[in-house]
Amino acid sequence: MDEVYEVEELNFEQARELFSLFAFRQNLPKQDFIHLSDRVVYYCHGLPLALKVLGSLLFNKTILQWESELCKLEREPEVKIQIVLKLSFDGLDYTQKKIFLDIACCFKGEDKDFVSRILDGCNLYAESGIKALYDKCLISFSKNKILMHDLIQEMGRNIIRSESPYDPTKWSRLWDPSDVCRAFTMGKGMKNVEAIFLDLSRSTPLQVSTKIFAKMKQLRLLKIYLGGYCGTREKQLKIILPEDFQFPAPELRYLHWEGYPLKSLPSYFLGVNLIELNMKDSNIKQLRQRNEVYLVFHDHIILFEINFFFTKIHLLNQNSFCHSVWSNTFPEITEDMKYLGILDLSGTGIKELPSSIQNLKSLWRLDMSNCLVTPPDSIYNLRSLTYLRLRGCCSNLEKFPKNPEGFCTLERLDLSHCNLMVSIPSGISQLCKLRYLDISHCKMLQDIPELPSSLREIDAHYCTKLEMLSSPSSLLWSSLLKWFNPTSNEHLNCKESKMILILGNGGIPGWVLHQEIGSQVRIEPPLNWYEDDYFLGFAFFTLFRDETLHCLYGSQFSLRLRGDPDEVVDDHDISYWCNCDSFNGYTSDRLLVTLYHKNAIPNKYHRKQPWHFLADFVPRYDHINIKRCGVQLIYTHDYLHDNVPMLLDHQKGHDDAGENQADDQEPHPKRLRASNTNLKL
Repeated sequence: MDEVYEVEELNFEQARELFSLFAFRQNLPKQDFIHLSDRVVYYCHGLPLALKVLGSLLFNKTILQWESELCKLEREPEVKIQIVLKLSFDGLDYTQKKIFLDIACCFKGEDKDFVSRILDGCNLYAESGIKALYDKCLISFSKNKILMHDLIQEMGRNIIRSESPYDPTKWSRLWDPSDVCRAFTMGKGMKNVEAIFLDLSRSTPLQVSTKIFAKMKQLRLLKIYLGGYCGTREKQLKIILPEDFQFPAPELRYLHWEGYPLKSLPSYFLGVNLIELNMKDSNIKQLRQRNEVYLVFHDHIILFEINFFFTKIHLLNQNSFCHSVWSNTFPEITEDMKYLGILDLSGTGIKELPSSIQNLKSLWRLDMSNCLVTPPDSIYNLRSLTYLRLRGCCSNLEKFPKNPEGFCTLERLDLSHCNLMVSIPSGISQLCKLRYLDISHCKMLQDIPELPSSLREIDAHYCTKLEMLSSPSSLLWSSLLKWFNPTSNEHLNCKESKMILILGNGGIPGWVLHQEIGSQVRIEPPLNWYEDDYFLGFAFFTLFRDETLHCLYGSQFSLRLRGDPDEVVDDHDISYWCNCDSFNGYTSDRLLVTLYHKNAIPNKYHRKQPWHFLADFVPRYDHINIKRCGVQLIYTHDYLHDNVPMLLDHQKGHDDAGENQADDQEPHPKRLRASNTNLKL
């Protein structure tokens, strides 16, 4: 072919219309197929070719046949789609193709900055290459994560498989545990392999010899990890190495080997081209050199010592540093360090940080998870810090300041698994740029006090003592309303929603007057909603369960609002991931509460004639079960104070009616009509 056409994404309405033309020979889906059609459209992610091919495939088929084909899509994407999507790949240059294949096989869902750093170390010009993939709609971004549509990822992986369909030893990249094990046990040399990513939690025990690794002259990326591992549970040994194991790896840029079984690194391992080294939970107790060994990285030097303490540290143009697990003190930082961006002290024996920590001028991520370190007051002078992780560290919270002015740039704070924390430190309310707060698995947490108005997401699942939303007068609901409606004028025009995730064992609270089984509820706001100063917005409640214990991508769905005539008013992506269910051995319900401000509704709906919109919670994967949803209108405290008696009367009526309603009735959209009697919250 002389021309290569880029894959252009359509918006939801365009995509549904295109799909309907091929699936129904009309512009809109048939009534009984609306939900199924939306699942297909969402799955195709706006790819026109996918919409056309799948529409033609499903034309004139029954609902049961549609369900069957949708399940099949997860496993066997249509060959026609793969062939045509490959046209975009063929239009890439050599380095762009390598970047695409690395992402498709290894780096989907990873942080963009991390991936760029590794690819730059491989001389692949990451910035321009990733932009080229984005421009061709082969990848997208969300919260700085690199995303890739499943169809496009499968196309990339099929390119690798086609290198030798029945012989994985000849592939350039290995990612599936069964293929990795087969390649190693076939006993051949893997001279073409550039990347091996092996998830030990999905693998059988594997015996590895020096002979096989010695032939991997082109190996750039090696990651051996436990994808389903969490907490301190003992790991099962899956990689068996000989005591004299050697691993030259002259081209290796990225080495991540969790649970490395030997007591020392191979004597011939130089790591002269390494960009990142991660030997988490390894058995390494000594290094070959007598006193110190320098690991010379592409952009930094890290010094290890084996005498169980640091006397000196050399850090040049580095951007990350992971401290030795053998030390209990951290070295003084005698001069300003302009390049260090990440400091990971998680799981170390360090008990004290020096006041000179403030000299890390460019530090943006600090991880002190599961350690006893007591931070000095100077830590609050880290003016570049955006991510602070204190997972499992209750002692660190005792010194959390009431006025942490130095944390003026902090955007993400992880306080999860702090089992002794009864209340969130009050100083958190002063973090004016905080957007994400993780307090999940804080089993003693009882209340959430004042929150910063900048905050957008709270993960509070498995906080078993946290007061639930038992009534509209509960402390938790009052805190959420105060968070949703700050008094500062700068947030009056805020158009972003706010979300909190909690345990869903009690279902959606009974005082939420408008609920439906399933994933849809229809809303008709009051006629003067946009002029009513008492009316703030909507609270959407979503009760869902992730039916799989070993999900790689977590729970992902959209809150989609459709107005008249069924056009999309807003489409809000929601994602959540935690592997705690896989260790509990069972799945549990989660309740997501989304506080949606009225300012987010476009001006075209500022009208006095009646109108409605449909709230639709659309799962991205079949394993997400939306069990029930609900909606409640939110009014100011002053309005509630004048109308509480009316609210209680209607709550009682709702509870009485709910006792006579069968839980297994068919879900159907319910219209929530505004009046003076049923909209109090």
